[in-house]
Amino acid sequence: MRSVEDLSLEELLQKCKEIGKNVANQDNRMTSYPVVQVKDDIGGSEKVVTVFFTVKAAEDFIKQNLHNLNDPFCYIASGYNNEEWKMIRELLIRLASGV
Repeated sequence: MRSVEDLSLEELLQKCKEIGKNVANQDNRMTSYPVVQVKDDIGGSEKVVTVFFTVKAAEDFIKQNLHNLNDPFCYIASGYNNEEWKMIRELLIRLASGV
């Protein structure tokens, strides 16, 4: 898989449209502007490993990195008070819908 930095602008826009479709169509689990966190037990304490826009991306990450994780799980937090998160989510959704 190529790194994000190696993608052309067209490829990057296509990937963002795919993310936008997933964001627009996923179950937000009754959360406003969900932030999908992957958490894991690190040293006896629950820590956020990374965050995603979609549950699918978080689950894919866990599958691909299970050998480096102890007891990973997805946790849905709200980005309601995070204007940057809300703007990026909205941009992705609009890219996907062609608006």
